[in-house]
Amino acid sequence: MEKQGNALLEMAQRIQVYAAHGRSISIMDSVSFADARDAGQIIVTGSHGGRSAGEYAARIMPLVSVCSDAGIGKNGAGVAGLKELDAFGVIGLGVSHLSARIGDGMDIWENGVVSYVNDCGKLAGMSPGARLGEVLRTFLDGNPAGLARPVGASRQKSSPMERRILAENMGRRLVAMDSISIIHDEDRDQIVIAGSNGGLASGELTLRVRPALVALNDAGIGKDRAGIAGLIQIDQAAIPGVGISHDTAEISSGADMWINGIVSFVNESARRLGVEAGMTLPAVIMGRLTS
Repeated sequence: MEKQGNALLEMAQRIQVYAAHGRSISIMDSVSFADARDAGQIIVTGSHGGRSAGEYAARIMPLVSVCSDAGIGKNGAGVAGLKELDAFGVIGLGVSHLSARIGDGMDIWENGVVSYVNDCGKLAGMSPGARLGEVLRTFLDGNPAGLARPVGASRQKSSPMERRILAENMGRRLVAMDSISIIHDEDRDQIVIAGSNGGLASGELTLRVRPALVALNDAGIGKDRAGIAGLIQIDQAAIPGVGISHDTAEISSGADMWINGIVSFVNESARRLGVEAGMTLPAVIMGRLTS
């Protein structure tokens, strides 16, 4: 896992765009790039707002965590992690996937329109409908120094992300994981189902490991087709990739992707294997465990 962790660090970039009253706003393309520096601060990320994103934020305990709403999707999974941050006293904001590109923290900051506010955010006076930059600057300028977390919030434990081998045949494994960030080097030439969005960051991690096929959530596709941009990107390396409709399977759940996912997007490398939109994920994969 160390090599993969190093790959994440190489991708991690952060820009501080605003500060007031001892608090700062930092921009990053993925919540997994947040670290101890962000405790008590505001992070604006390009990640989806699902459970794995909430789990990452809960480790850091920022004051505010911002993510894409990933089209909201099945069972509200696109903002489920932001909702769960209430238990940690963290304000969670979702930005409309139609207003800003998922996977692009700077576009979230510059163009994002707030579409979801968790209970902690509502208590702080935030509401959907406004531009993100306006909401966060107003919040910081109001000096939130006295904003208190719920008693015991910092001692809450988050749920770990799951990674499971679902099947194996003739040396080829089918691996499901809640986030592409926990892909392993040994997943090279294997079949990977990840609950992550299909954006550029997921594409970069896929290129580093080079699985035989990858399935990712389409996150509503969204602005500039950002929710599947990584699946398009990996086509250049002839890696088959499919997007799974966010309305059929919960983003951030590799298991639900496998059980209920319906293909909504197919890159050219996958199309050459006979994969088509509308197929179930098991129909796409099971015949390829031996190929």
